[in-house]
Amino acid sequence: MIKKYNLLALTVTIVLLLSLRAEAQEIDPPIFTFQGTPSLIQKLCIGQNSPNREAIAKANILFATGTEFVLELSDENGVFSNDVTRVLTRFTTPIAIPPGGDIEFPSFTIPTDLRGENYGLRVNVPASSTLSAVQENIPIYYFDFSQIDLDGPNKDANIVVVCNGGSTTLFATPDDFPQYEWTFNGVTIAGETNSTLENVTQTGVYEVIFNIGSCENSTLGDKNQKPIEVINFDTTSITIEQSSPQQFCPSDVKILSTSLKFPEFTYEWFKDGVLIPEFDNHTVTLPESNFAGVYTVTIRTLEGCSISANPVEVINLGSDILTQPPPQI
Repeated sequence: MIKKYNLLALTVTIVLLLSLRAEAQEIDPPIFTFQGTPSLIQKLCIGQNSPNREAIAKANILFATGTEFVLELSDENGVFSNDVTRVLTRFTTPIAIPPGGDIEFPSFTIPTDLRGENYGLRVNVPASSTLSAVQENIPIYYFDFSQIDLDGPNKDANIVVVCNGGSTTLFATPDDFPQYEWTFNGVTIAGETNSTLENVTQTGVYEVIFNIGSCENSTLGDKNQKPIEVINFDTTSITIEQSSPQQFCPSDVKILSTSLKFPEFTYEWFKDGVLIPEFDNHTVTLPESNFAGVYTVTIRTLEGCSISANPVEVINLGSDILTQPPPQI
């Protein structure tokens, strides 16, 4: 009796599997194409310069004129469900598609948030509840080079400053990649795989590498990192690059400059202890007259750090013109 029951159960199981297989095989697994050419390996390494793809699937039964086909993508783990399945594109065929014919999806834009190794692709025919076989394990990464960035507390700064024994945090953008690799002076920082790097105190060059999985050896892998430099005002010294004293004639081009030249900083120049409001850059040109004195410069950062240079004396070898002569003279 038990043997008969097992045989019956096995028969029912085989019939169900054959039924499901027959249904799935009404349409073969779809594949992505680029400008009409299918890839031998189904892998999408997408950049902002070529964001579009097409798709094609083989029909194994007749589909009548007016049939709607929907191209669906799973989540990054290959799961299709009401919550995660997304529609890439859809079209209605203007002609009947015979058995052996191609279901061709015109060009469509790949979503910019796709990053994973195991996407699934299928065709859905809503009118008949027909689902194609699934194209599985497709790596897809969209990587827009114009959007990658690495910042400290102040966005768009190429340098980050710490001071007073403090630390800083570095932020990678985009922040939704599966994994990141951080390096310090070219050496990988073990255990740091998130989009932020906290408690940064060491001075040097930090880089973030965006994990793009199977696309690492593609053209996307050539530009997927961004450097930033961290310096510490507690241990850094700055100078006015021109030694003291400096001697100029009034007709000379008289330039003073600092050893730190970063546009992210605020520069405050002083002459004989008095702030010169119009001098607000790392390099300044002294006026034609009344320029003699002792110059210093203080550099301030948005993080609240500041550092000052040693003074430089400037000597006037000529005489000051306190009042400009009238134009006619």
